[in-house]
Amino acid sequence: MSGLGPEGGYGGYGGYGGYGGYGGYGGYGGYGGYGGYGGYGGYGDGYGDPFVTGALISTRDGIVGPWAPPGAAPAPLPENKPENLRLWAAPVRQSLYQFEMFSRINFSFAGGTARVWHLETTENGPNPPGADYQPLMQMTRPDEDKFLDQLRYLDTYAALRPDRGAEVLAQIGVPMAFWRAIPFISPDRTKWTIDLIFAAYALANFVAMRFKHALACRRPNEYSAQVQPIIPTPLHGTLPSGHSTESFTCAMVLSRLLEAAGGPVYGTGEWPLQLMRQASRIAVNRTVAGVHFPVDSAAGAALGLTLGDYLVKRCMGETTNYNAVGFSGNDFVDTDPDVEDDFYWTEFVDFTPGGEVRQRFDGRAGTFLTHSGQPLNGGQQSDILSWLWDHAREEWA
Repeated sequence: MSGLGPEGGYGGYGGYGGYGGYGGYGGYGGYGGYGGYGGYGGYGDGYGDPFVTGALISTRDGIVGPWAPPGAAPAPLPENKPENLRLWAAPVRQSLYQFEMFSRINFSFAGGTARVWHLETTENGPNPPGADYQPLMQMTRPDEDKFLDQLRYLDTYAALRPDRGAEVLAQIGVPMAFWRAIPFISPDRTKWTIDLIFAAYALANFVAMRFKHALACRRPNEYSAQVQPIIPTPLHGTLPSGHSTESFTCAMVLSRLLEAAGGPVYGTGEWPLQLMRQASRIAVNRTVAGVHFPVDSAAGAALGLTLGDYLVKRCMGETTNYNAVGFSGNDFVDTDPDVEDDFYWTEFVDFTPGGEVRQRFDGRAGTFLTHSGQPLNGGQQSDILSWLWDHAREEWA
């Protein structure tokens, strides 16, 4: 799982250097990887430099004159308005997005199945809102013999290590360079899209880690001494793959964002296609590296697409249905050597004739995925998330 670790390739996004404050958040140091996007972080004016600090002290002494109380206080900022997001620092904005997302999510575990729930609320006049938990995602792990069977794929994929080694290393943290290689993402033109991407990663990390802890699946190198990963094995469970979850969440959110923006540039299906292929490659590279089974990527893809669909619909503030999805690890893995149970992203994703990306539940996916539509009350969703979505969409219109 990426853990949102440092992303050296994002060396210039200095304004997002404040994300480094997430370093103590269980691997969220990857927000610091935004420190490279120069210009914003240090303003380029020397703040923090001891020489400049001394100069500022002597300058103030020389120019302020006698104390003159101001005649009036500035007008107060509007209370509890999403427009104030424009004034806050990037880590502060992310804290707000995360509160809005996480406060509607809960978890349970029973009978070997882990479940994540969405909290749906209804207005109740002056009284506390009505509340009811609805299913969002459930997941069961494969049996140990199924994991053993999947080792054959790790042995085969190891042949790709000389070709994929650079990609594997570059994708250990948040692989922003790989996303901005497709649509034109830059902090000078898509500030709110970048916020949305990091919010999507945070949601994916939050939920995937809880599944990992509950399902407690061993890593491939604990099954065989011949796996020999080429990167450090992450210190948490293997299923679902965090990289797969995060990447497919991001790909779904970006795809839907470009669909919503439309227009002559991004109004075609080529963009979602490339984004989904990118998500798949990031996921598969973790098997190449020796730290994930294909079934981990499959579970992550199912979870990531579900979270992406859910997040977009919460952001859009529409009364609609989201997909509640179930993933069965035993039904994905078939120990018959003649049955192809590798990970293929096309089993999880389909496109409308207009090129819009949708989750797929037919074909082989119908053997290991279940789904149902769950109602979402748009009027009870987050004005903060809706504001973020609207401003990110405007960046692409």
